[in-house]
Amino acid sequence: MKKHWPVLAFVCLLLAGCAAQEQQSPQEAGIADVYFLGPAEPGRTSGPLVTERRWLGEEEGAAALETLIDSMYTPNDVGNRSLIPPQVRLQSIALSGTIAIVDFSAEYQSLSALEQSLLAGGVAMTVLGQEGIEYVRITAGGVFQPPMGERYYSLDRIMLDSGAIALNAFDVTLYFISEDGEGLSAVQRTVKTAEEYPTPQALLAELSVPPEEGGLLAPLGKDETVNSCQLEGGVCRIDLSAVRRGSAGRLQIYAIVNTVTSDSGVQAAVVTVGGLPPSSAGVEGCDGELSFSQAYGR
Repeated sequence: MKKHWPVLAFVCLLLAGCAAQEQQSPQEAGIADVYFLGPAEPGRTSGPLVTERRWLGEEEGAAALETLIDSMYTPNDVGNRSLIPPQVRLQSIALSGTIAIVDFSAEYQSLSALEQSLLAGGVAMTVLGQEGIEYVRITAGGVFQPPMGERYYSLDRIMLDSGAIALNAFDVTLYFISEDGEGLSAVQRTVKTAEEYPTPQALLAELSVPPEEGGLLAPLGKDETVNSCQLEGGVCRIDLSAVRRGSAGRLQIYAIVNTVTSDSGVQAAVVTVGGLPPSSAGVEGCDGELSFSQAYGR
């Protein structure tokens, strides 16, 4: 496995016509700053970004963020305007560690570049004011949107490339099922991770995405997902939601076993299906600890 030295790319976030503001002082507990477009100064068509304070009470997590963004539609101060047009609806907020993904309706895509920049920047700065949130992504209908695409907003109004947050990149070997279902094929892929070493969980996530060149099948799909994955003393214990029956299931399991034992420091793997041995799901010869096997190579 080859490790790449990390490269951090920093790109300034420009909110057209809006000067960078000084960093806000720490917010009081239960109170948050919400961003709006302020009144236009004489001779200008748009005003600066301004904040209004909102009371959150005891709300936490995604519920608190939803309350904040909902409040961005209705400014309290005379002359302030919402950065979010009324036709653009908040769909959902997902939290993953220190990352918040804010999803809007498809109407976001019809906004001008300036409107998208103001909306996304204002929402990001509002969300980043909350404790524990360090990065924000903006999507519409689940699809990353301009001006940032897959890249992140951060608290200091610097946009970080996604590769900057994934501190390390590794060339790993993944195993996929041949199109005729008769064997496994090794595929090299670069995996980015914030960990010092690619975890079994990271490798398993890659197995649900078949190679772009086609001709190979993913061992994990919408009907076969990972319920849990735990590493104990060099043995990776993986529980699947389902498995294919017979020889197809055996290939599926060994694609998983070969992947996690080839590049993540795992010596053996135990695969179960709903907490039970694979034999209970019609797959023989795969119960207990399994190690890397070349029997299915192509």
